[in-house]
Amino acid sequence: MGAGMAYVKNSKGVGYSDPGFLEHFIWILLGLATATVLYCVIFRRDASIPFAEGRRWGAYAIVMAPIVVLFAVGMVIMFKASWTFFAPIVATLLVGIGEEIAFRQVLFGALLKRSAHQGRTVVGAVLVSALAFSALHAVNVLGGESVRKVAIQMVLTFLAGILFAVLYLQTKSLLALILFHWLWDAVTFFGLEKTYSWLPLVMVLLTVLQSVIGLVLLLRYRTVKAQSVLDPMPAHSN
Repeated sequence: MGAGMAYVKNSKGVGYSDPGFLEHFIWILLGLATATVLYCVIFRRDASIPFAEGRRWGAYAIVMAPIVVLFAVGMVIMFKASWTFFAPIVATLLVGIGEEIAFRQVLFGALLKRSAHQGRTVVGAVLVSALAFSALHAVNVLGGESVRKVAIQMVLTFLAGILFAVLYLQTKSLLALILFHWLWDAVTFFGLEKTYSWLPLVMVLLTVLQSVIGLVLLLRYRTVKAQSVLDPMPAHSN
């Protein structure tokens, strides 16, 4: 990821925040997403998470509904039959696929299974996976972002990592997380704020709402043993 950003910045002269960045970076995202999918196919037994039955969709619906509305508005208002319009949509989908597989299914899943074997709660797995997800975004400095902006982004992605992990525990659906991650990122790249001056405030309020929901759910899980959210696993499982 970092090498790809540095390449686009230095060879193409296009930074992370510049228009058209995703048009150049999309091929790197395609490679990363493909690699994560192949990993889960090849190591599907190790990557699978044996969740116990029971799904809850209330919190997911609350955070997802406004994003679906904003995405639909963006598709109507900003639509252009051009690669410039579709590239960010495809690129953010690849981001959603790659990052959710890597950080929720593979990393969070491994941490969750380890916590289950050690008799711990799910909180440690949630926080460590969120920290790793946040740390990934430090590479954005290689794409030309300022240290200040990257630091803020890392805080926000840490909170997002908590939300994604607890929503995964609730819904037990990786596809649901990919969809949410994709639409949120796509909305941020639509450029709707150029048409609607009130949109940045809406995005801030939605970010606060998502963070609060993530932290509230984390508190609810503070005494929940990891083993209780998983089906019984054989003694030799990793």
